[in-house]
Amino acid sequence: MLVMIGTEIISQWQMCQNAVALMEHMDTAIDLLLGPLDRVSPVGQFSDLYNDTFTVTQFVKPPVHGWAIKSIMKRHDLLKEVPRDKLELLYVSV
Repeated sequence: MLVMIGTEIISQWQMCQNAVALMEHMDTAIDLLLGPLDRVSPVGQFSDLYNDTFTVTQFVKPPVHGWAIKSIMKRHDLLKEVPRDKLELLYVSV
């Protein structure tokens, strides 16, 4: 079960925390890490919360993607387990 705020909005922090919790299901974990990347602003700011109709960027929090990727890398070899195109997208976006 994924833990999210309510039922309608998604927090990129929660996406990353759930990715770490689901690292044994690598496809799902990587998809959770990639999810917020299409909401990054032109200046590189990650949205804090978003859904299909709006994006909230008023709150500034430390980036969590690096922590999530590092946590997953402690137990998994991403070069062997994740398709190269997804790794490249994570690298360029984060």
